[in-house]
Amino acid sequence: MKERNHNESRILNDNIKKISTEKNIQIDKARNQYSKALSDANIERENKRQTYQANSQALLKEFVTKINEIDDVILKTKDTLEQKTDEIKRNYFFTIH
Repeated sequence: MKERNHNESRILNDNIKKISTEKNIQIDKARNQYSKALSDANIERENKRQTYQANSQALLKEFVTKINEIDDVILKTKDTLEQKTDEIKRNYFFTIH
């Protein structure tokens, strides 16, 4: 009887060790999957941030270019207006005197 109990105890202990080992393997697999998913999410977030930043910079560059073009047009129009104004003033003063 004692021998039988001893054998059953040994078998139970072996089964517990197998179950514990399998549990640890599953925990390691789950931990690795979680770490990989977290890493993938971080990589995707960084890629989105870089894409957003590149798009923002492109829009800013386009905005600045258009503002510069508008400034050039305004400057040319202002110069033309000043020239026309001076011409009109000269003609007016010339006709008066």
